[in-house]
Amino acid sequence: MVLAAVCGATQALFGANDSTSAEIQSSVGVWGCMLYEHLASDNEYVLMRFDPVGTTHFARLSGDEFRGWAPVSGWTARRNRLSFTDSRIGREFEADLRRSSLGGKWKTETSSGGWWCARLDNALADSQNVESVNAKDVMPPLIPHAASTPFYPLRAIRQAKKGHATICFLVESTGVIVEPEFIELSDEIFRETTLRAVLASSYRGWAGEPAARPGCRTFDFELDPIG
Repeated sequence: MVLAAVCGATQALFGANDSTSAEIQSSVGVWGCMLYEHLASDNEYVLMRFDPVGTTHFARLSGDEFRGWAPVSGWTARRNRLSFTDSRIGREFEADLRRSSLGGKWKTETSSGGWWCARLDNALADSQNVESVNAKDVMPPLIPHAASTPFYPLRAIRQAKKGHATICFLVESTGVIVEPEFIELSDEIFRETTLRAVLASSYRGWAGEPAARPGCRTFDFELDPIG
């Protein structure tokens, strides 16, 4: 009954024909997210909260603590697409709700990148003092245990093809990578080798919560000049 009430309220806000109840409900809650930017070496980590009434809040990571919940903008779900804007810096977010987890791409007037999330305990949404939460308990650091790199496909070498791929995934507490999804793929020729490399990699595990953490890896395929 509670689920039906939440979905009904959200559909009333955004329109019953935009997305199904399950699709809209799938994004409601608290998520631990990583954001990457093209041509940048550091990732950004943030808690995102999507409320049933259509509002979005961020709790940004500062050192080992999260800042308090700050309103960002409203969110909309239309035709399997979730969209919202970080009004603070004008960053526009979009996610395909048909993916295995929440995430997608973002852009501003001068930069772009992607984001990927893992669902967290919704009790965080009720915490008015999220800044008192130890960040390592919510988003423990991802430390590589075994990092595999993709081989250059022979067919791509013969065709002198260059390219890149960004693949995001969830890391379980055992360190195993699951549910990989391509966020960017310049050519299908690089799909299999990228996927194999990611699934052959692993991270150090952790004890307790959360059950999973988001991660992403980007690979650039470039041929050495001849001569």
